[in-house]
Amino acid sequence: MTNNNRKKYTFESELIKLVIKEDRAGYYLFIFKDLSSPIPTEDYLYSALDEVFEMARREYGVAKDQWVESTFEVILRD
Repeated sequence: MTNNNRKKYTFESELIKLVIKEDRAGYYLFIFKDLSSPIPTEDYLYSALDEVFEMARREYGVAKDQWVESTFEVILRD
């Protein structure tokens, strides 16, 4: 799977932005608590997409149908 075919999903509210990005290693969940920053506050790696959806539902109240496929690019810190 090329990088362009990897899925990305975004959820954004007035308080937080969550981004899921598929990678060879699994699925990253990037958490943005500062909405003006392109750099995530936290990130987590999961082996399955359903695990990410479940964690976001449990921790942030985001239902699976609230996610939107996106092209949002994440900038990682060194």
